[in-house]
Amino acid sequence: MNLTKKFLICAVFVAISVAANAMPVTGTVTNKTTGKPAEGDRVTLVDPSAGMADIDKATTDKNGHFTLNTQGAGQFLIRVDHQGSHYFVQAPQSPTPVNVSVYDIAEKVDGISIEANVVEIEADNGQLTIDQRYFVKNASSPPTAMLSKNTFEFALPDGAVLKGASASRPTGLPTTTEPEKLNQKGHYTINSIPIEPNQGSKETVYDIQYQLPYNGKYTFTTKQLTLADNIILIMPKQITFKADADAAYQTIPEDPRVQTYAIKGAKAGQNLGFTISGTGTMPREQQGGKAGPGMGGGDASGAEGGQGKVSNAPGGGIGTPNSEDDALSKYKWWIVAILVIVLVAAAALLLRRQPGSKVVDEEEAAETGSTTATQTDWSTPTPMAPTSVVPSYSERPERPERLERPERPERITPQFQSAVVQPAVHQPITSSASLLNSLKDELFAIETDKLNGLMNDTDYAEAKFAIDVLLKRALKKG
Repeated sequence: MNLTKKFLICAVFVAISVAANAMPVTGTVTNKTTGKPAEGDRVTLVDPSAGMADIDKATTDKNGHFTLNTQGAGQFLIRVDHQGSHYFVQAPQSPTPVNVSVYDIAEKVDGISIEANVVEIEADNGQLTIDQRYFVKNASSPPTAMLSKNTFEFALPDGAVLKGASASRPTGLPTTTEPEKLNQKGHYTINSIPIEPNQGSKETVYDIQYQLPYNGKYTFTTKQLTLADNIILIMPKQITFKADADAAYQTIPEDPRVQTYAIKGAKAGQNLGFTISGTGTMPREQQGGKAGPGMGGGDASGAEGGQGKVSNAPGGGIGTPNSEDDALSKYKWWIVAILVIVLVAAAALLLRRQPGSKVVDEEEAAETGSTTATQTDWSTPTPMAPTSVVPSYSERPERPERLERPERPERITPQFQSAVVQPAVHQPITSSASLLNSLKDELFAIETDKLNGLMNDTDYAEAKFAIDVLLKRALKKG
């Protein structure tokens, strides 16, 4: 297979690969509240690596079906907008249809409660760092998502500084969000993530991080802890914990690296107070793997609003990406198109004949007696042959004695495509002619050794130089 065919095949494969990667994504959106297909919902294919840029859009039909077109291979998300709330799922990497579940929205929903309030405490460098997670249960029937002006309200202790907040759906990853301040001091609300119905044991989780000034000792009161069915405290081993006299905390031997205390079945009006002293930080692995009731991963969580910005639209987003956006992602299809054009242009140039060359079929030349030389195969370097018949290596006349060469492996005598053979002219043999023939034989032998790898570049250059000097002297005498 010559070089031209290889270029053509490569260009075809690139074009086929681009076309194959542009795979349509199909799916169905189902309203779990009504149990029917969700008609008229907007569906968008977004690219997380390009700051959640929209790739394609569609609207569900009466059967809840939609079709989106990708622009090649990559990790994409599907966002479905239903009654002002966003739902995200991972776009499949195969033609398999995807199913998306959505819920009707209501401002008041029965069957919602805080199942657990998990508080992680660290004390270091004159401050307390609190990570408080609320596991919110939604057992509504029919299943309905709650979204209102105060979807999830929480309060911080006096002097606390809010450091961040996030939320995760029952089947989603944590989503960075921005709490809204309320008129009452220290009170906030999160309205970007609705409280969705449970998915088995998985619940909606709100995660609040804040800091407090610390002088080595601090007392938490019942008012500072939002009432929940279960109150769970987690802190480093180095911190000293002391519960109030009537606070019924129990030690939970869950992780030997930390100390865990809990009150199960907490009731309104029950004392939840406790005091801590000393300093200590949580193990890094513990911080990376926060656990709790109903918490689990899901298909995907999405983002809204681009790079590094937090959206407060209902449904929220994944917030700031973990890695920087790919700066070339929006130009990738231009780059692919240019590469295909370059490959096709290169193949076209190689198909053209070389200027000034004439191609003559060998059989036609033999029949017509044409004296035009056949075109040389330029892919294999071939030394030029003299215009007279060149004897094979084994038929060369004897040449002046020279140093014996060591035994060498059998070599391949190069084959020559000579010009049209001219009849030999018999001339009287003179001493100059004999010398010239010897020099030609020697030159032929050197070239043959060089081609067979039996002579290095240094020896070849020295021998060639010596023969050139002798050849010039012989030509002058002749």
